[in-house]
Amino acid sequence: MRRILVSLLLVIVAAGAYFGYRLIWGKPLSIHHFADRVMIERLLKRPELTTLLGFIENTPLDFHSGRLTDYSPGSMAIWHADAQADYDLLQNYRDDRLDPQEQLTLEFMEWTLGSELAAAAQPYHFNNVLYMGPYPVNQISGAQLEPLNTLSDFHQIVDLESSKRYLQRMAAIPDFIRSLISAVQYRDTLNANPPQIVIERSLKQITDLVNVAAEDWSIHRTLVDTLEGLELEERERQALVSESLQLVEGSVIPAYQKLADVLNDIMQRAPKAVGIWTLPNGDDYYEALLYAQASTRMSPDEIHELGLRLVAEFREQITAQLTAIGYEEGSIAERIEQMMNEPGARYADSEAGRQEVIDDFTRIGAKLEAETI
Repeated sequence: MRRILVSLLLVIVAAGAYFGYRLIWGKPLSIHHFADRVMIERLLKRPELTTLLGFIENTPLDFHSGRLTDYSPGSMAIWHADAQADYDLLQNYRDDRLDPQEQLTLEFMEWTLGSELAAAAQPYHFNNVLYMGPYPVNQISGAQLEPLNTLSDFHQIVDLESSKRYLQRMAAIPDFIRSLISAVQYRDTLNANPPQIVIERSLKQITDLVNVAAEDWSIHRTLVDTLEGLELEERERQALVSESLQLVEGSVIPAYQKLADVLNDIMQRAPKAVGIWTLPNGDDYYEALLYAQASTRMSPDEIHELGLRLVAEFREQITAQLTAIGYEEGSIAERIEQMMNEPGARYADSEAGRQEVIDDFTRIGAKLEAETI
């Protein structure tokens, strides 16, 4: 009996080891397990994203909250090589026997990995948590603000240890900026610089930051304000605040100043024209971004023609509706303005009018809910 139990235990352990190997290193047994693994791997490579989700902050699994992403060209090349390996493995799941949910997962992963690789065919392609495009530094969703937003808005400070990890992440900002500078300079060698207006606005953003006194930086103020609510010894609190101030003044501000200097240097080689077409192979890259952002294989010209056709159809429908209710003269905008100026077209600017708005929308919501369920 004992021999049977031992044999059964060995079979279970061997099966578990085989499953674990397939799940982590080999080909997972199902397309769903494969998709989960790819997404988890991507999460682990982006410390800021892991912090944003907050699942394992300040737990024994917290490996990331003292780190920032490396955006250097070498790191980005590894990221794209991993995507290629995942895409190649994905092809092994193509099977007529997939059920509808498995087929949907296959198609989703095909788009996720395939669109990324299509864009990455151009060496200037950049991909971070919020932005997919050619310019690592830009005024809207550039990576330059990523560590500041992560620390100020999402990094959880709950005790002394998490406070130290906050400072560890703050201390990593200069290396982060250096990796970003190398990404910017790499694109300069490819003649893939942002338009001058993008550099100008990014520079203003960075210069405004650099000119802020160290004690007023958001990443410092966030720590100071949060420490006020923690049960720490005063000497511990003061040591943390002092280290934060030194880091901002001695490391963070000079790093951003260096980034500003690099952008100023690149400005003279940046194009004045705005458009992806100014980049090498810009037309191909534009199509790749369309696929990534809209999951369509339509060409830009086809999308443009579709847009023109739909706008014409909408204008025709709106014109017909306005004519049917008596508004026959003027442009669409002018007819709508006439309609809105009719007596009773607007809710009264009063307490009774506000209550009427609430009542009407409550009724509309209930009607929609009843039709949906």
